[in-house]
Amino acid sequence: MDADNEFTFRRYGKIGPIIARSKLCPERQGRTEIHFTKEKLTVVLTQALEFPPLHSTTRFVVNGKNYRWEHQQLVEDETIAVLATFYEVLRGEREGKLGQLVITPAGIKMRDLVVVTLFIVQERIDESRVAVLFQSIAVS
Repeated sequence: MDADNEFTFRRYGKIGPIIARSKLCPERQGRTEIHFTKEKLTVVLTQALEFPPLHSTTRFVVNGKNYRWEHQQLVEDETIAVLATFYEVLRGEREGKLGQLVITPAGIKMRDLVVVTLFIVQERIDESRVAVLFQSIAVS
C-alpha cells in the first residue's frame, strides 16, 4: 500500500502486468473501490465490521449479482454457491495473513476477483484490529 491508501495488484510479482488497482476510502470506513484493468470493471466493496474485529461481512456486486465474504467464504447470494474458502493459519502477529485459499469450480472464472477481494478484506480487518488496539490503550 502506498501513502495514498492505494494498492496495485500484479500477476507474477513486481514486474508482471497490472490486474487491478484499489483505493481504501478513509472518509467512508469500510468502503474500497477496486478497478480491474483488463475487464474495465470497478467493484465497490462495503465491509461491515463487528466487535471484536474477528468477524466481518464484505459485500459487493458484479454484473448484477450480489456476493459476500463471510466466515472466510466467498458466497454468491442468490444461489448460496461457495466460490472460495480461505483457511487461515494462526501465527501470532501474522494471524489471518497466512493460509490456503481454495477456489471452487464455481469460482474459478472469477479467480482475480476472488484473490483481490480477499486481500482487501484482510487489510480492512487488520485496520480495525489496530483501531481497537489504540482505543483500548487510550482507555487503559
